Parts: sequence; structure tokens; C-alpha cells
Amino acid sequence: MTAIMYRSFADSQGFNWPPEIAYTVDGKPVTFAEIKAKRVAAQRRHLDSILRCDAPVRRAAFVWTFFVEGPFYGGWHLYLRTIKQKWWIRHYDFPHEALVREIMTRFPCGLKPIPENFYEWKAAFAEQYHRGIARDKQGMAAVWVDVSFSGHPMHISKSYPGDDS
Repeated sequence: MTAIMYRSFADSQGFNWPPEIAYTVDGKPVTFAEIKAKRVAAQRRHLDSILRCDAPVRRAAFVWTFFVEGPFYGGWHLYLRTIKQKWWIRHYDFPHEALVREIMTRFPCGLKPIPENFYEWKAAFAEQYHRGIARDKQGMAAVWVDVSFSGHPMHISKSYPGDDS
């Protein structure tokens, strides 16, 4: 069993400790400087874990466009899907602007990769890469996506991991 005596208790009992001692553990003194050093080290480890820039993980994914009838979410949709994650890319703007430009460049479908062509591109993609019978208006193509440490898609490629494209 560990015995801890704090400074406040020691002062109330009349012990005369040096001013740098905060408490004792099993009779061994612990100083305020040691406590601060442990806190600083813990903060440094925590900040390092936050600021760490790990290499992205490459996952198999699908670029998927489909059309939904209806007044609320009706229209063309673009998803980037892996087995465990999916990203609904609604607009050609931040934070997905570079990713959408890259997708449109890799799958041109006869249109330039510019924001004005984004909606038409989804329809052209569905027509050129039509797959499945569940929906008449849908298209799907396999890609590799690099997922960042924070879980966001960064980059897509058509090549197998290890190949550069």
C-alpha cells in the first residue's frame, strides 16, 4: 500500500519540510520541480501526437454518382466511398475543391474540370461509367484514395499502391 503525505497535512501536523517539497510518497519527497517537469513532458507528448503528420493511408474506394428524384435531396450526388468511410461531396468548393478537380481530371467524361461543369460532369460520369441495376442513373469507378491521419480524403489515383500516377 502506498502512503502519500501532502504538504498541507504535514504543515498542520508541525513537520518542518523544505519549501521545495510538495508531498511524500512512501517517505520519499517529491518536489514542485519534478511535478512541473512531468506536466511539461505530458503536454509535449500530447502536442506531438496532435501535430504529428503521419503519412496518409491508401484505401480502395469508389467514385460514385447517382441521381435522386425528389424535392429535398433531389438531383445528382457525388460520393467517394471506402468500405468503412464515405464522403458526400456536394459542392465544388472548400474543403473538397482540389479533390473534386482531381476526380474530374482523372475521369474527364468529355468536360473540362471547372466548377461550372460539375453538375453536368456527374451526369456524364454516370452515363460513361454506368454500373448496377438498382438505379438507372448511376455511375461507379474504382480508385485508390489517400486518407489523412484525421480521416479526410486527400488524393485519388487509379493505380495500385506503390505505383505512381
